[in-house]
Amino acid sequence: MASKHLWGSQLSYNGSVEAHPLGTVRTEYDSTDKTVKSYRFVATAGDTFVLDGNCLAWLTGGTTVTSDISDADVNLPAGVGIGQIDPTSFGWIQIAGLHSSINLLDNGVAEGQSVILTATDAKGGTIASGTAPTSKLLGVITFGSGSAAAWLTVSDVVGV
Repeated sequence: MASKHLWGSQLSYNGSVEAHPLGTVRTEYDSTDKTVKSYRFVATAGDTFVLDGNCLAWLTGGTTVTSDISDADVNLPAGVGIGQIDPTSFGWIQIAGLHSSINLLDNGVAEGQSVILTATDAKGGTIASGTAPTSKLLGVITFGSGSAAAWLTVSDVVGV
């Protein structure tokens, strides 16, 4: 018989209480799009209001995320928002698997393009397939237009 972990919070958790240790990773099967996805429990910076699709970076230390990339580094991708998380709060972000609507600068994206962080807050950028990325990857476009679906490939290594 298969076992099932019962989490103390929903993926939509947006709270002032640290419901799980920061950095906790959970992996779940999503029956809607029939894929497996991974999420990380994080704290948000005081100037960061996370929304679904926001591209996020680690602040120094690797437990707090920001959408203000000027406060972080394009080479420290943390993941993508899956719902609302208020500033200086706690919640889940997606780090692996299919995300259906990543916020991108580019309107004309194509399947196979790499997704990276950009200097524009909460927005990702794309690099043509076959071109070497200029910073660490956030994911790869699976299909899309202005708000594209991408397969997230954020490394388990967090910023320090």
